[in-house]
Amino acid sequence: MRKGKTAVLALMALVVLCLLSGAAAGEAGTPDYGENAQRTLYVSVSGSDETGDGTLSSPWKTPGRAILAAAAGDTIHLGAGTYDVASPIELPPGVSLEGEGERTVLTSEALTEEMGGQNALLRLVSPLDGSGAKTDGSQHVSFLRFDGAGIATQAIEIQNRCNVAVHDCVIENFVHVGVGWRATDTGDGTPPAEYVTGGRFFGNYMKDNSFYGPDAWGTVYGRGALFCGGLKDFEIYGNTIIEDCRTGADGKRGVPVKFWYYTGWMLGCRIHDNVISRLGSPTFSTDEAGWAFALESAYHSGMEIYDNDFIGAVDLNDSLCGTFGGTEYEYATWLHGNRFAPDPTPKQAFAGAGYEETAIILEHRTERTLIERNRISGYNQALYFNVREGVYDFTFRNNICVCLGGDAGSMLRMDGHGSDMQVVNFRVTDNLFEGDPSAMNGFGLIVSQEMGPWAGRDIVISGNAVGYTLWSWLVIDGYTAIDGLTVRDNIRFETGGEYLLFSENSVTGYAFLENEEADAAEWNARREELVSMPDRRS
Repeated sequence: MRKGKTAVLALMALVVLCLLSGAAAGEAGTPDYGENAQRTLYVSVSGSDETGDGTLSSPWKTPGRAILAAAAGDTIHLGAGTYDVASPIELPPGVSLEGEGERTVLTSEALTEEMGGQNALLRLVSPLDGSGAKTDGSQHVSFLRFDGAGIATQAIEIQNRCNVAVHDCVIENFVHVGVGWRATDTGDGTPPAEYVTGGRFFGNYMKDNSFYGPDAWGTVYGRGALFCGGLKDFEIYGNTIIEDCRTGADGKRGVPVKFWYYTGWMLGCRIHDNVISRLGSPTFSTDEAGWAFALESAYHSGMEIYDNDFIGAVDLNDSLCGTFGGTEYEYATWLHGNRFAPDPTPKQAFAGAGYEETAIILEHRTERTLIERNRISGYNQALYFNVREGVYDFTFRNNICVCLGGDAGSMLRMDGHGSDMQVVNFRVTDNLFEGDPSAMNGFGLIVSQEMGPWAGRDIVISGNAVGYTLWSWLVIDGYTAIDGLTVRDNIRFETGGEYLLFSENSVTGYAFLENEEADAAEWNARREELVSMPDRRS
């Protein structure tokens, strides 16, 4: 069976979940995913809803019949075969659903209309009760294949249901969404009254499940194959999630992982050890193919993204730190140890004529974000800021960025427009920024371009190695008012000089020290020093 990273990882994770649920029984707040079933009820395509009794020797024929007999703590086991779902399967809290891997297939020729999750093949949906608390699911969905056959709208919808695990499933060929997972919509873009907690999504294989285009109400946007919002302490690991093969009338691909339901609001989320791929388009056009985001998030805090393989961009909007959902988060985003297009050959997909794609994008407001020890290759830009509502406490360090630069691109670029054009406590230190030696193009580090008047404070650019750019290695424009700017101990090789357009009156506390043009030996030594740094957590 195809799974995320490896079958071993998924199996180990499942064992851990089982041990935790058994060893910690009775402990308040410990997630229980129903891995230790009280009863197993059996369903088979050759069974009978009239004469069966739900045993292995006399199974029922449909999941719906098993649900009628199920109680909390039970697991419904679907035998091998194809189950054509005519109406959504409504799985109650406490009841788990499992199959026999790719041999157990759920599909539908009837559930083809997008209705905000109402037409998903499998639904784990609970209303808010009178106190506003979410329902405890204590259940799992596992070892099933969901096949939309290019016509069904959605595989799974989970709403207002805590302590749910979806693992070791294959989900492919759904038109709009693979898995929707969320709290109830507030209706005005504000955080949910209660967050859904205890969710786990691991060991799954997803391919071609999302769409960029109008919904049933005419709104045009990109859905997510994994489409989430209003979740707290959600974990995504060991999955392979791919969007790259849509063609024809519905050929506009969506986003593999998108935290955007009702403007996102994801707290304490961990995303690790996944393969997440969203191949781009030869031209940069939302009309043709949508934005080439592998992961897109809005309004998040305490998010950790690590040890993933990405093809496509990670786009982070409104990265916030502070107290949300009753928890204080000291950082907005920690992105580390990831590999972006680790083979340089994808460059042709991202940096073709007229096409600009970036590995990491930060938009709107960015607070206390650390990006470190990532490996980025084959992109037009390593890092791009669309500064609309300010950048506060940002660090980009120890990243290896190679084979960069498309047409008139840059390795790091900051521009934008908005109501709070400030950059405060901004650090870019000890990184390798290297263009393609065989096709030098673009700029190096652009601290500001096209922003108009903006203000900066405590900006440090130090210890970086910048090589193989056609034009300037460093650009700081003349609309800048900066209090505290340090550029020191950087080396450059085969680049243009610095292009500093600000006047002396616009910058205070300015230091430009020990920045050198290296020879080949010096460049190779510093490059080797940076490249040899470990790219994972110790």
